[in-house]
Amino acid sequence: MILSEEGKISHQVILIEPGRNTATGQNPETLDRFGLVGHPGIFYEHIEHEGFAEGMGTPELSLKYVCRGLKSGDPSTFLYAKGSSFYSVQTDESKFGYWHVLSNESDRPIRLRLRVVKS
Repeated sequence: MILSEEGKISHQVILIEPGRNTATGQNPETLDRFGLVGHPGIFYEHIEHEGFAEGMGTPELSLKYVCRGLKSGDPSTFLYAKGSSFYSVQTDESKFGYWHVLSNESDRPIRLRLRVVKS
């Protein structure tokens, strides 16, 4: 859900159901060989893990971020808990994070807040 958009900056909240990821339902042409989604036109994304949708939260590692750059071979994997935040930076030459997927590794829906800056 888009909360606001001002020029090239978009503030969004997304809910990821248990066992699902942000590649679910994407056009296969937007995926790489690892099933990661390409993000053309994005300068960077700031992703904040707000915890579980029902408001309860524990410090369990429930969000998996799998990413790779344009010049990298195999993807890297990172795990995050409620309260964590990170950048999917696409500003350097290799565009680290250009290809990425966010996955819910828990048995409850999780809520993420995104700040997206377009190129």
